[in-house]
This record gives sequence, C-alpha cells and structure tokens, in this order.
Amino acid sequence: MTQSGGSHKCLIIGLSGPSSSGKTTLARLLREIFTIPASPETSNRSISLTIIHEDDFYKTDAEIPLITTPTSNTFRDWDCALALNIPSLQHTLSHITTHARLPPSLTSKEDQNAVGPHGVPETTILALKAEARTWLTALNLPAAADDDDEGGQISLFILDGFLLYPSPSPSSSLPQSIPSLLPLKLFLHSTRAQTLSRRLARTGYVTLEGFWADPPGYVEEVVWPNYVRDCGWVFEGGDVDRGDVSAEAGGVGVRVGPIRGGGDGEGEGGMEEVLGWGAREVREGVERWVARRGGGEVRRSA
Repeated sequence: MTQSGGSHKCLIIGLSGPSSSGKTTLARLLREIFTIPASPETSNRSISLTIIHEDDFYKTDAEIPLITTPTSNTFRDWDCALALNIPSLQHTLSHITTHARLPPSLTSKEDQNAVGPHGVPETTILALKAEARTWLTALNLPAAADDDDEGGQISLFILDGFLLYPSPSPSSSLPQSIPSLLPLKLFLHSTRAQTLSRRLARTGYVTLEGFWADPPGYVEEVVWPNYVRDCGWVFEGGDVDRGDVSAEAGGVGVRVGPIRGGGDGEGEGGMEEVLGWGAREVREGVERWVARRGGGEVRRSA
C-alpha cells in the first residue's frame, strides 16, 4: 500500500531540539500512544507510529570532520551537518513519502543507546492513549479511493534529530529538502545549563563502527556552540535560553514545546507536560493534514 493509493495516510513529523532535550524519550512515548490497531471500537481504523533516528545517518567514524576549537582542542565534530549522510536521509524520507514504510535496507543502531526514565505516570499514558483512540474514531477521513484502498489506516513517522530545521538562509549546511518533507515540525526547548547537565551525565553513544564518549570540553566547545549557530534562528534575537519563538520560525511552522525541568539544569522532570503538548500537536497536525487531503474536521460529540 502506497501513499498514492489516496486514503492510506502517511505523515512524517519532525522532532528536533538540542542534545539531551528528551527527543527520543518523547518519540517513544508518542509511539506508545499512537499505536492503535483497527477494531470495532475504532470503526476499523488504525494508526501506527514509527521512529526514524537522524543519528542512524551518521557517516563512518573516520569520516566525521575534525575541527579545532578556539581553545586549540581538536575534536571529531559529530554535531554538524557534515557528519551526516544527507543523501541517505533524503532517500529514506522520499521512500517513506512514496511507500508509507521504511526502506528495507534501513537498520537502526540508535535503539542500542539508552535513555533515562521518563517519569510520566502510567495513568497519564493510558489516558492519552484512550483520548487518541476516541479522536481516531471521530476523525473525518476521506473516502477510500477504491476497493483495495485501506481508507482507515494512518501511518505516522517521527524523524528524531538534532538538526532538522535549517535557517532559511542560503548559507545553511542542511538542504531545505529535509524540512520540506516534514509537514509537522516540533521542537523541544532546553537551556544551556540543562543541556550541559544532561549531556555530561550520558555515558556515550553507539556509532556505526564502535562507541563514542564525549571527551573533556566537547559539550561546552562543540555541542552547545553548534546548537546556537544552527538553531538560534528559531528564537527571537537568537536567545535560545529565553526561548521566545521568532516570527521566522513561526512562519515556517516550527512549534516549540514547553521547557522541561528547571532552567538551571536542576529539578529535572516535566516530561508529563511535554508529552501532553506533543500528543496534542500530533492530533492537530494530523487533522490539518487530513483536511488538506479532502477530509474534514474531527466529529466532536456535543
């Protein structure tokens, strides 16, 4: 079944933000909420959510660019567009758009990287899943194009990555073809103190050929400065700590979530609020996307 069939819904959602902001945690929670099989209760409609990790598109370890920082430290820079296999990522997104499934050649190493406890009560997750089930049943989907078309099946894909929304500036190192394939663009906000605290607490990352642990100074001299350089345009005046969304980012549909935990890096928590925001954004994004394809608004009970 392909997207060209007419009623099989395939929507790719971008989920970006600084390192250790909770992107993968949120993506996995949303997958739990928006995986609903067809049943009489849902009027035989179903929805699925598959995660694509931008980290699965890194180049080989030896191809990661070497840089020298202003303090004369030399590092492999894993936090820039030049570290990514952009053509492979573009191919994957195009394949999903056309076929509503992952390319058979894609295998993920990212699931080998641990994420910490999310802290969201199970009751909240179950309530959000029940809300999603009711919403799915009420969604006004377009009629099936033919007898073989699975008109009640919606396939969601979340692309989880640190660099998805390049500045509209022509000098951006990430091609605009990437965000153009992401009708819904979500962004998690995190302050410098939070990012450094969370990233420094990580043990490391599985890579294509081995394992990477941040050397001393890497987070402060590479991770954070690269984030400010590449994503500062999302916020007014480039003030990524304050977090006021710029008119430029709002104009291209970037939607920034509530900040998680204390701004000073302490008092971690708040994923419950972020998850509620993310689930709402997904529902509303699907509604807008379905409406553009010939459906209507959600049929809401009185």
